[in-house]
Formats: sequence, C-alpha cells, structure tokens
Amino acid sequence: MIRKKLREWAVNRELWRPKLIVINHASPIWDRIKAGNYFHVDMDINAESFPLFLKDEVEEKLIKFYHRPLGLEISTQKAIFRIGRAKRMGVPIGIEELLAIGEQYSDLQMEYPMVALGTVCKCEFMGHDGFAFPCLYEIEGKRELGLTRFRGDPKFHIWAKDYRFPYYVPDPKPEQTVGFEIPVPQVA
Repeated sequence: MIRKKLREWAVNRELWRPKLIVINHASPIWDRIKAGNYFHVDMDINAESFPLFLKDEVEEKLIKFYHRPLGLEISTQKAIFRIGRAKRMGVPIGIEELLAIGEQYSDLQMEYPMVALGTVCKCEFMGHDGFAFPCLYEIEGKRELGLTRFRGDPKFHIWAKDYRFPYYVPDPKPEQTVGFEIPVPQVA
C-alpha cells in the first residue's frame, strides 16, 4: 500500500514539474483552440471575450504550477498572493499561456483542472452579470476548455482542493527587482 502511494506520488510529481511552452502570438484565438484538439469548448471563449493582440513573435515561457498543499480550498486572492510572494515572484498565466499548455501538454489536464488566474472575462451567470476564468479540465476522459463562472468579486471566489494554478516568473528587469507588486486579474 505504501509503495503504491509512493509510486503514484513520484509519477504525479514528475508530471507537475515546470514546463517550457512556446506561444505563437501571430495566430488568432480560434487557431489556438483548434490546435488544442478539445472535445468541447465553451462558446464564450472567443475573440470578443478574450481579445488577443496579434504580433509576429514567438515567445518561450517556463510555466510552473501552484496548488494548495494538504488539499485545502483557496480563494483567488490568496492563490495570486501565494504565487506572487517573494519566494516565487510569479505572475498568473493568461488565456494565451493556457491555450499553449493545452496544445503542448494535453496530458496535464487529464490529471487535475488548471485555471488561468491572469485573465477574467465578464459573462452571464444564471441570468445575472458575472465573471469567468478560463480553465482546462477533463470530463469522462475527454479534454475540455471551459469557463468557471460565478457572481460577485472574482478575487473572493473559492477554488476546490484539486485545482492547479499555472504561473510564470518573468525575467527581472532592474526596475522590477524592488517593490514588485502582485498582479490583479484583468477583466477582458
């Protein structure tokens, strides 16, 4: 029993090591979604809800993953704080990085759902105005690209214990090394 748990832990640990992704900023959102080969895509994930600034540039980023230890729930505000604190100095990923992870590391979302805390969009939720974070998850063995919708202030949303929050650490510039602030999710 203990050996089985240790083996599962070792496999899981290897799966969640930092991953290098390549983002092609020249391709529109629908091409990126098509490249991810998802079974289902939320209809509100589109160029209107998530406008991308297209440019002829390819960028590499090293993506790391934060999850709440001991399997406890966590708020958006606390997750962003933990990602950005001095030890990590991380920035939550946006929709562009999430789509690149879905395309290049499709096996990750089969293990745990991932949320891009760096991008929030306004949308309808149960007939009222609401907000949504883009996320990758699986249902019945099929990969999905969806939105986690809710009402109220996005920073107070509570996430279940199994969510992963990808982030990256930007290259420090001289003016960034002192007084680095935690980014606040931008409403698209």
